[in-house]
Amino acid sequence: MSRLRDAIWKARVFVRLLLTDPRFNYVRFFRTVDARVHRRDRRRLSLQVYGERALTETLQACERAGVTPFLLFGTLLGYHRDGGFITHDCDIDLGLCEKDIAELEQLKREMKKRGYYVNVESGCAIQFKKPRFRKLGVDFFFIGEEDGKAACSVGCDRSLGVCHYPPDMFSEFETVRFLRRLKVLAPKRTEEYLALTYGDWRTPDPDFDWRRDYQNVNVESGGPGG
Repeated sequence: MSRLRDAIWKARVFVRLLLTDPRFNYVRFFRTVDARVHRRDRRRLSLQVYGERALTETLQACERAGVTPFLLFGTLLGYHRDGGFITHDCDIDLGLCEKDIAELEQLKREMKKRGYYVNVESGCAIQFKKPRFRKLGVDFFFIGEEDGKAACSVGCDRSLGVCHYPPDMFSEFETVRFLRRLKVLAPKRTEEYLALTYGDWRTPDPDFDWRRDYQNVNVESGGPGG
């Protein structure tokens, strides 16, 4: 029954987007529609189908809120290595520097106007979701300072660990075009960041698990601001 329900949902998504969204990427859809049927694959499909629209809306909300997000974690890796979202990824990852965290309440209001709600929030990260986009999450990670280094938690729960970077890792950014049309910031030292975070970032790893596979995680840290 679960396979049947998943097949019905995929068919409904395809028909709805066929009728309502002329910019829908059919190639990306068909590449993922035959994925094995389980919860993570439904999340992956949501990213491939809805990711561009979700990122567009999120960047619009950020502009209205006066915050400047930048690509981080898997979304930055996907841009730099694959030219878009990683096919086995499940969510959108963005970073916020300390100066922008003060505008978080305004960001919440702008995201709410676009149909998003806060799914998880802590002192180190916040995740937004939109019912229409099902399993897709938009994650903002807060860059802080810890022991003289730039620090970023790997999740909304600090106990999952904190990645550390050179103190000036997030001091310079460049404007890039994600999926060839969305203007967004990325760290200038992207390859250094990816090497510190993933090790061999050039080789795709469909079995990567963010809970255990980051290269520079300190699980004993209290996290940025903690």
